[in-house]
Amino acid sequence: MLRPTPRTTPDAWAIEHRVYPTSSGKPGPRDPFLTPYMVPFGRAVAARTHRRVVLACSAQMGKSETFLDVIGQRLDQAPAPILYVGPSKQFVTEQFEPRIMGLLDQAASLSRKVARGKRMKQTRKLVAGVPLRLAHAGSSTALKSDPFALALTDEAADLLANVKGQGDPISLVDRRGDTYA
Repeated sequence: MLRPTPRTTPDAWAIEHRVYPTSSGKPGPRDPFLTPYMVPFGRAVAARTHRRVVLACSAQMGKSETFLDVIGQRLDQAPAPILYVGPSKQFVTEQFEPRIMGLLDQAASLSRKVARGKRMKQTRKLVAGVPLRLAHAGSSTALKSDPFALALTDEAADLLANVKGQGDPISLVDRRGDTYA
């Protein structure tokens, strides 16, 4: 009666479920191989065989699109709490959150799993019964509030060295991951 969703890689999931808008430089179905160097990174994160996967790259290399692929694939195929940490509150609320909403609205398989109304907040989405939290490195509360199965840290080099005397953001995120079953 219930069939599990077949597992794919983030890039394969994105090809099937994501479409670039007409306002983008290359509208139409998502093609992760426009930035082929990002595909192994997304696959490594999705494989769940390493505690930490690190990517060093310059700006405008496709990292945010790959993060969206990883988030979408995980929420769709193996739902678990996810924490996204951006470098600033402004970046998270003005730039990344609208892209998350675009992802959740665009992918039909995710759209029907999103809790709408009062349960949806700008920095906390409930998808398939699990939270997707959008935090910034200046908020120790957001970084240590809930346990998460997957944490994605963006622009780690720009994060604070110490968040309000609580420690560095990467260590705070690690502690939340340690408390997830």
